[in-house]
Amino acid sequence: MWPLLQLFIDIAFHRRGPEDVPPARVLLGLVLASATAVQVISLMALGNPLMRAVAETALHLALTFGAYALVLSWRGHGARFRQTATALLGTATLLGLVMLPVVTWLDAGIRAEAVPPLALLAFFVLLVWSIDITGFVLARALGAHYTVGVLLALAVIIVDASVRRQWLPPA
Repeated sequence: MWPLLQLFIDIAFHRRGPEDVPPARVLLGLVLASATAVQVISLMALGNPLMRAVAETALHLALTFGAYALVLSWRGHGARFRQTATALLGTATLLGLVMLPVVTWLDAGIRAEAVPPLALLAFFVLLVWSIDITGFVLARALGAHYTVGVLLALAVIIVDASVRRQWLPPA
């Protein structure tokens, strides 16, 4: 277990890339389950009912990984999808666990109409780090420059947020 955790930590810090992830279906399934659980728990911690949290998570995963699969295939790297998805989901799980208390803290501040500046700063830093990790993994998977990976990550985030807002408006 520790070597796998260390692998995802190394990817988050740009010491290793998606090419270092074993291309095992079982591993992809495990990190998909863990990332899904962390995302659903995070959304529920923000007051979303279980079914909405599950629907939003499913839509998010379908949109983002559908886009990544499309881009990898388009660039002739479709065979790298399993390792890329595993790297992204593994690092998303770790970052999601780190982000959970920050998001809860931020949400409590919003509800109290007194957002702590440190909570806002921590959220922003983790959001930027998430974009950085995704951009790094995508760039390595595509054999492209880091900037291309970051721009792709930002484009997918914008499309994902827009589509989810349209299909799952706030209750």
